[in-house]
Amino acid sequence: MLVALLTQGKLSLAQTLELNNATIQLLPLQTLIDSALMNSPLLKQQDALITKQELLAKIEKRRWLNTLALTGSAAYGTGNNLSLTNQGPVLTNTLTTQTTVFYNAGITFYLPIANIFTTKVKIKAAKEEIYYQQEKKEEIEQTITQSVIAGYQELLLLDKKLAVKASKVNSFQVSKDLAYEQMQNGTINITDYNEVIEKYNAALLELEETKSEMTTAFYLLELLVGTKIIYEKKP
Repeated sequence: MLVALLTQGKLSLAQTLELNNATIQLLPLQTLIDSALMNSPLLKQQDALITKQELLAKIEKRRWLNTLALTGSAAYGTGNNLSLTNQGPVLTNTLTTQTTVFYNAGITFYLPIANIFTTKVKIKAAKEEIYYQQEKKEEIEQTITQSVIAGYQELLLLDKKLAVKASKVNSFQVSKDLAYEQMQNGTINITDYNEVIEKYNAALLELEETKSEMTTAFYLLELLVGTKIIYEKKP
């Protein structure tokens, strides 16, 4: 899982590991986790995907609104009306002018009834996709956090292992020097001396293997975190 995550990043090493058999001072675990979450290209991709889905959801809603339209009309007119009034022997003509304004307003719905259900389903599906991608983001965050913790603990263990291997080499170095003196004065023979040399070389090889493992673990964790992981030495 750690290797899979690292393949998404760029190889940019912030520090060089110098192994001199001394204990390294790692930055606090939470600091490394926060840095890994902030610098993760996978999370950046996921954020972009969530933003894309949110925009798609807005587009679906806007399509729904585009099927609605406000409509209205108005008419203005002037008309004349002639009326005759018979009042006894007198016949009266009355001419009146009338101005009238007609108007109406409403909402027009252009979406066919058969498509209403489909449109609602698309909007709901877009919202569900956003929820899924948000949950996916949390899953990625948990995976990154677990990988940082595992890498952190592995590096601490290798650091302790390195100290033990270095101490073993020092012990065999003393034995080798002593065996050489004993061989020179005839206390032991060449066969016994060679056995001590073989044990010393084996311990030395174990030390170098541990250094190699520790260097690999160091750079993998640094690449995952995206920044330095140990305290910088003050000049």
